[in-house]
Amino acid sequence: MRLLHLLCLLPMPAFAQELPELDMVPPGVMAAVLAAADPGEIVDRVRLWQGDLNGDAQPDLVVQAAYANQGGGNAVWLRQWIFAASGAGYDAVRTLDLPDGIKAVRRAGADLVVTTYSYQPGDPRCCPTGQAETRVALD
Repeated sequence: MRLLHLLCLLPMPAFAQELPELDMVPPGVMAAVLAAADPGEIVDRVRLWQGDLNGDAQPDLVVQAAYANQGGGNAVWLRQWIFAASGAGYDAVRTLDLPDGIKAVRRAGADLVVTTYSYQPGDPRCCPTGQAETRVALD
C-alpha cells in the first residue's frame, strides 16, 4: 500500500498540456534564429511556446521565426523548430515543416498538436480566417 502512495508522488510525464506563448526569447535561441537567416534576410519576428516535450520535466520550446527580405517588401518566410532544454540553455533538436503560421500549440500524448492559421476562399493575404491542426510525433 505504501508503494502505491509513493508512486502517486512521483512526477508523471505530461500527456496533455497547452503550451503557453512566451514573450522573451532566450539569447541562445535568438542566436540560433539569427544564424539560420539566409543572406539578404532579416529576422522580422520570433514567437515561442514552452512545455515539456520529451518527458524530462524541463521546459522545451517550439519556436517560429519570420524572416523578411532585407530590401523591403511585405513577404515573410516562416521557419519552425523544437528546442530542448540543455543545461542553462536550449539546443535546436528538430525542424518542423508546418503549412502555415502557428496559432497555438499543445501536447497530446506522444504528439505535438500545432494549430496553424489557414486561408479560406476569399481571405485577403493579410488575414486568414480559418485554422488547421497538424500532428507531429515527438519520438
